[in-house]
Amino acid sequence: RFTLRNELTLAQRLRLTPGLGYRWENVLQRQEYGPHLEAKIALAPVSWNDYVHQFEAAGQWDDTRDRRNDDFNLTYGVSRVFEGQATDSLFVRYSHLRRENYFADTTLQVDGLERNRRAIENRLNYRFGGGFLQLRSEIGETEIVGTRRWVEPVTLAGRINGRFQESNFETNHQGLLVFHGGRLSNEIAFDYSSRNRTFEIPDSLRASPFLRRFPREGFDADDWTFGLSHRLHWQIGARDSLRWYGRAMCFMSTAFMKICACAGRRGVISNIRFISNAISRQTIAGCAFCNCCRKL
Repeated sequence: RFTLRNELTLAQRLRLTPGLGYRWENVLQRQEYGPHLEAKIALAPVSWNDYVHQFEAAGQWDDTRDRRNDDFNLTYGVSRVFEGQATDSLFVRYSHLRRENYFADTTLQVDGLERNRRAIENRLNYRFGGGFLQLRSEIGETEIVGTRRWVEPVTLAGRINGRFQESNFETNHQGLLVFHGGRLSNEIAFDYSSRNRTFEIPDSLRASPFLRRFPREGFDADDWTFGLSHRLHWQIGARDSLRWYGRAMCFMSTAFMKICACAGRRGVISNIRFISNAISRQTIAGCAFCNCCRKL
């Protein structure tokens, strides 16, 4: 692939980078060539009405005789600094991805994957005497469509040979509290994520090798994961210190229930380390899962 790019400054903080090129390749003894286009526009953080705004969009496009690949990403963020050194930020994201690859057995076909994702994220940072608090939440939705279409024989060219659709609704929440006092520092963190996943797959395709070429094919599912951890560092003296780390986790999945009698897994991990005169002693307590999943 050969590409020419040029960077343009449209304003003090706004830049545009277009690109134009040509792509050629040899796939399955087929000579393919076609145009390549790309562009990126970015707005560096700028303050307006007591808010800081930033924006970025980028995309590229490749087109050959029987395949087309393209992607597009868009991010917009706005943040504000409040009294007491607190900051609140909001981000909106959109992404599109299209990929097509050849699949050959006795015929020649193209497997296509198209993914669209929309998400919104909020971040809160708050500083106080001797520590800080960080909170992050994200909600997203993803749509995935997979297709298979004929390329050869010519009599079938362009016809769809199979199709499936997947929908995902996801949430992610994280929190971190850090505080220091003298020779003692503590970190407390939690994370929670959930995903609701549904499939629209014709019965004729469920046993087809076609589905195995795409990620995350399987059952409808409703999953969630929760974790809670604590980290401690105690500087006893100039050369002695004590460190502790512990984490508890719980995982639940309706899809997991289809292959196992239990509903999920739970685990606890702890790590204690004592350092004295450059000698480290460590004790680790293993992870405990439910009985039927202990071997996984």
